[in-house]
Amino acid sequence: MADEILTIETPEHVELQFAIATIGNRFLACAIDHTIQAAAIIVLGIIGYNVSEGFRSLSRLLTLDPKEGSLWVVAISLLATFAIVMGYFMIFETVWSGQTPGKRLLKLRVIQEDGRPITFFAAMTRNLLRGADIQPFPFYSVGIISVFASRQARRLGIVSPIQSSSRSVPPKLQNSMKSLRAK
Repeated sequence: MADEILTIETPEHVELQFAIATIGNRFLACAIDHTIQAAAIIVLGIIGYNVSEGFRSLSRLLTLDPKEGSLWVVAISLLATFAIVMGYFMIFETVWSGQTPGKRLLKLRVIQEDGRPITFFAAMTRNLLRGADIQPFPFYSVGIISVFASRQARRLGIVSPIQSSSRSVPPKLQNSMKSLRAK
């Protein structure tokens, strides 16, 4: 990683500096987030399994076809799993201004190249590209190679919407940045 500091010059010619997150910090944050996702999917599977039994017995009473009720539970469980896998990062990064629970624990955040928090569409784009970064599953080999090949240590999902992963900005600095933008 050639540059460890991201410097942003505001229209008022004030330089803001952000420390770029290291691969180790990103890995730990990602591991925490994937652990939370896996736990949510396991809980969903347990709930789906228990509900499925109830649907099988109900469908036996109503239609004499025990599989029909459980197929709906499987379909709903698959949709919920997809929502957990694809929506987790998008929702958290949008609502928590570029942070997920793992990033928040390690005081990391995703920002736009101008220093502002990412938008929903930026979070969506970067996380749709996560599928390419994670290849070959689950090692993030493409993402790691792109971090080392990029001047500002960006993975594919970050390169696309012009974003960076940085260490979190202290609240006092955030307030002063907001007041600078307001002027």
